[in-house]
Amino acid sequence: MTVLQRRDARGFEIGPFRKFVVGAALAVVGVAAAFGLSQVLDQDETTALVTTPAERNAIAQGQAQRAESMQRVDQALIERWRPAPESALEDELAAIRAHANTPNPAAIEQARGQAMVDHYTKQWQAAANTSETGPR
Repeated sequence: MTVLQRRDARGFEIGPFRKFVVGAALAVVGVAAAFGLSQVLDQDETTALVTTPAERNAIAQGQAQRAESMQRVDQALIERWRPAPESALEDELAAIRAHANTPNPAAIEQARGQAMVDHYTKQWQAAANTSETGPR
């Protein structure tokens, strides 16, 4: 092997100087990242600790208002989905049963669904009259 061939082959090897430069660069990047992270953490701690009583009161009032609005939304949903009175349900059931004999597919499916609801309601009511030890 000639000297030129050895230099060409050695050109692909990583020399000790290159290793030093890469290691130093990684060390500098690591120190800079640690310093930047410490600055961010210090900034978060100082902003979290510096709140005046007025700011704390404003935050508490905002949370209270949010809780009240959520309570109003909950109440509105409860009112919206409250079951209908018994007489209205009975009227609807009678109307469904009256239209069950029509060839309308929607009425047939509605009647099937109501029959299923009636079946499970009867089971639930029967289960309500029993205890863990058996029927009363």
